[in-house]
Amino acid sequence: VDIDGQKIRQGGYSLADLVWRYLGIDIKEDKKSDDAWRLHYSHLAGVPLDQWPDEAKEYAIMDAVYTKLVYDKQEQRATDFTNEHGINPLATEDLEVKTAFGLWLMSVRGISVDQSKKSEIELKVNELLKPERMLILIEAGILQPAQPGRPHKKDPSKVTKGTDEKINVKFLKQFVKDLGIEVKTTAPTEKFPDGQISLDEEFFKDNYGQNPILDAYHDRQQLQKYVTTYLPAISQDVIHAGYDTVKNTGRTSSRAIKIDGIASLNIQNIPRSTEFNIRNCFVPRHGFNMFSIDYSGMELGTLAQTCLNLFGKSTLADIINAGIDAHLTGGNRPKATV
Repeated sequence: VDIDGQKIRQGGYSLADLVWRYLGIDIKEDKKSDDAWRLHYSHLAGVPLDQWPDEAKEYAIMDAVYTKLVYDKQEQRATDFTNEHGINPLATEDLEVKTAFGLWLMSVRGISVDQSKKSEIELKVNELLKPERMLILIEAGILQPAQPGRPHKKDPSKVTKGTDEKINVKFLKQFVKDLGIEVKTTAPTEKFPDGQISLDEEFFKDNYGQNPILDAYHDRQQLQKYVTTYLPAISQDVIHAGYDTVKNTGRTSSRAIKIDGIASLNIQNIPRSTEFNIRNCFVPRHGFNMFSIDYSGMELGTLAQTCLNLFGKSTLADIINAGIDAHLTGGNRPKATV
């Protein structure tokens, strides 16, 4: 982005991004242009190094040089931060690098999927989504059922294109408005000076049980997530989830990998359901087992230790060390001192 003649680049973690951020040198074009050597080193396979073009040698050397220069800048920044705040921001670097590499191996190897279990869930979901089970929404005018194509009047051998099942959003919003239920609205615009009704998932959760038609709509939307998101994502015998360890919270995150022909999903955000348990579809490969490890009260323990480190005392630490359930204590004393 060019602002008043000054180039501003969004943050990233490629070498080009880091060189720009720490050194102010733009090497992006050298890496992305069609004639960049990084794309053509295969032509030098078997060629002695002393016969390489100067540009090919220079590119490889500068990659190492820039990496060292960025490293020095990062180390200096970490030292300055430690001196100023008394905390080493790279204290967990070794752990995070090892974790990132382990998660990358998990992505590459993938997770096996039991397709028979996936099919069982698919049958249950499709059964519950049949039009005859959605009559309350159809009769209310909120759900318009799919319509098959019909023969042309002039040429019966030809058939018109059918229509897919769809929600009449405008009718749904008017229905909610007529019920008199308090709803959120979007910010006013020139086209909608009073804003528009916002019917997000939170609204239906908060008002569940208030109206059978709204309840039926909410239930249908939850089932549709399986049809549009979860089931297609596990359509192959092995899926490959993506992971990220660079989070301020110290936690990892997951994401779907967007590569053609690869089944993937955010494997850390799968709903818990006894009836449609997607998690049960993940199975160990032959000769292997799956196991689960969870630290009891790790977040509370971390908070208590942080309070001890910063302030020298912690009521929460006293509770944990006394063998008392901190969750129950906190629930019974909403205003307890941490």
